Amino acid sequence: MGKQMRIKIKDNATAICLRDAYTPINWEWAEKLKKVEGEWLVVETDYLFKDQFNTAPIPGVSKDGLRIMESMVEVVENDVRKEMVKCRYCGKTEKWTHWYYKPESRKGAFCPNCDRAGYAEALHGWSRTALNMKSHGLKFRGAGTSGDGESWRATMVFSVNKKINELSDEYLLAIVGWDRYYGGPGRAFSHRPWVQRKEKVVIVTQHGGLDI
Repeated sequence: MGKQMRIKIKDNATAICLRDAYTPINWEWAEKLKKVEGEWLVVETDYLFKDQFNTAPIPGVSKDGLRIMESMVEVVENDVRKEMVKCRYCGKTEKWTHWYYKPESRKGAFCPNCDRAGYAEALHGWSRTALNMKSHGLKFRGAGTSGDGESWRATMVFSVNKKINELSDEYLLAIVGWDRYYGGPGRAFSHRPWVQRKEKVVIVTQHGGLDI
């Protein structure tokens, strides 16, 4: 059995709820949210959304759990959305690896359930990137960013296959969409990204930060 997906509620989640409310406030729900501020909650993963979470039952708070907006969440642990894409036509949620492309079609990824294209909704930035890379015939293995706003390093990793071996470094960087940027003194910058080709993986890396 895999690790449970969990979210940590922000200490000021109720204030965020009241600030962002576009409809009459459900005060009973707001009171329940107040009780779980700063707490870790288990997420039910049968139904996933890109901007909200359904929690498991919370003893003493809600026997049915709570629906929590992502703006009220500080940390997401074991985020299964990173692998998932949802069809906006039939509602099926599947791993991004199950979606496929037809060589003669430019409609985008086809749903493995209803076979319709153009309805793929990535539930996480990671799965959106993975689906985009797959459309180019690349085997995307993962991505990550380390550091902070003053100095950071971003990385994408691909498996070696025939398609990526056919691409020049410049073409691969164009697909990834990273480029150098300089905003001026005291502002953000990013160095030109570079490609490292190894026996089993190809790595694209970029550094950036603040010019201070």
